[in-house]
Amino acid sequence: MDKNLKILYIEDDVDNQQELVEVLSDKTVNGLVMTIDCESSFEEAIVKSNDYHIVILDLYRGDATKGGVDMGSKVYEELKKDIFIPIIFYSGNINGVK
Repeated sequence: MDKNLKILYIEDDVDNQQELVEVLSDKTVNGLVMTIDCESSFEEAIVKSNDYHIVILDLYRGDATKGGVDMGSKVYEELKKDIFIPIIFYSGNINGVK
């Protein structure tokens, strides 16, 4: 049995990638060691997602406050057509939050 919990983190901001990798890498959950790979291309992540147990997904390509594109929702829609995989939306976007 694989002792790793393989996570794909889809995030176009390298600083955000590094922060989450530092927090999650090599931590153990229920006896499984978390390994996290980052992908900055939303489109490429769709292809790679079959190789992972969990996807952590950013919502916007670029800065949401400066015209960023909601790619996270598009990736989610594509993924759910083909596979069943837990997806965690992780975003610094607070537009519309009251």
